[in-house]
Amino acid sequence: MFAALRRRFQKEQAPAPPQRPLSVLKLEGVNFVFGLDWRLVPPTRRLPRALAMAREEGQSWCAVSELEDVVGFLATRAWLRGPHHSASLHLATRHSQGGLELFALTLGPDRHAVLALQESRPLPGFDFLGDAATARAMVEDFMAIQRGQPIRLVGNAEGLDGLEWVSPEDLFVEPAKGTRLRSLRSWRALRRGLLVLLLLMAAGAGVQTWLEQRRNEMLAQLQTSPAYQQKLYLEGLDQAWASLPPPSAEVVQDWYGMLARLPLQQRGWRLSHVECEIGQCRAHWLRQHGSYADFLAQLPAGADEVDQAAVDQDPLAGKVVTRHSSRTPAAAQPMPELPDLMQARRTLADLFQDLELLGSTRARVEPAQLFGGQQNPQLLTDAVFSGGWQLRHALWVLPTLRLPAFTRVKTLKVHLAGSPSEPVEREGSEEQEPAPKEPFFELTGTYHARK
Repeated sequence: MFAALRRRFQKEQAPAPPQRPLSVLKLEGVNFVFGLDWRLVPPTRRLPRALAMAREEGQSWCAVSELEDVVGFLATRAWLRGPHHSASLHLATRHSQGGLELFALTLGPDRHAVLALQESRPLPGFDFLGDAATARAMVEDFMAIQRGQPIRLVGNAEGLDGLEWVSPEDLFVEPAKGTRLRSLRSWRALRRGLLVLLLLMAAGAGVQTWLEQRRNEMLAQLQTSPAYQQKLYLEGLDQAWASLPPPSAEVVQDWYGMLARLPLQQRGWRLSHVECEIGQCRAHWLRQHGSYADFLAQLPAGADEVDQAAVDQDPLAGKVVTRHSSRTPAAAQPMPELPDLMQARRTLADLFQDLELLGSTRARVEPAQLFGGQQNPQLLTDAVFSGGWQLRHALWVLPTLRLPAFTRVKTLKVHLAGSPSEPVEREGSEEQEPAPKEPFFELTGTYHARK
């Protein structure tokens, strides 16, 4: 325990290595680093241990020889972005021939490099990039130290006898992957920071999930509150009111005025039936003795265009459909004071029962649904309901028909006497009754009432 504390104290008291100026030269798009502190790795020490000790000293980067017996260190605060290669290790890998070698290079104005190798390994103390005077002094020191030894001189520096002349551009090309500098910065702090970040992210995600759940719960409570549902419903109700057609009396009057202008016979063609929607009607004609040319030469009064004139498989038969525009409906008016559902259905029933006294009548009133929204009616304090209705009666009743103000009409279909009509099923029975032989109309619409 005391030994561990002593080592920790010694490590804290040990001076940090001097920060070396970062000497980087970019040649042919590759970054080469000079000035590494090269050290021999003792045979009794493994490389990971040597790197760990250098990290404790404050070294930041390293380059390792191929045999992992020489390591170059660099202590700098600069972060090297992208690949950076050791210049000495590159020369030892690509251009060394063994023995003692000295590379003296002129790389630009006042940029001179001196790099020494021994047995294809960087030689400690001779990895330099700087001014000419310092470079010349380093060359003289190396020659003096290695006096009497065979030395291979390589480069493009001037004033050296026996120099094997090579340009730097030819030397610093295609560096090997093993010459790249490795980061020695401790990953422990990074791992600790990542762990803290992950914990914070997990806590944030948990808080976010909790807030989202609370928000959903509050939103669900809000959406189920009667006040919110009523507000939302009223917004949709205004749009639904605007989409309604004009009052029933006005629309039926327009339709009947258009019907009154139609002839029963037109140049050998007989009017069969008429189908009306809001704003227009379509009249169906059957051939008696005329031709298509006769009919198309003079259209019936009020006809805008021929919607269809097709020849059936039987060329002696013929059908023509003409389109007629009724008066442009006025803008939808606000609904009057609406009755409640029971009163509305009772009023319609009274009307249809009175019409039955005037002749054969078929009527139907459908159940009402919420009008203008999809909300739960039980949550609304004031709601409007709408249902459909149908009426079938003799045509002579149509001009005098007075529909309640809380109704709207949708379609009208008029069948003339002698027109082919489909038989109608009786209410609650599978039996069918023939269509009336006198002209009759079929009217559909909607009714509206309060809750």
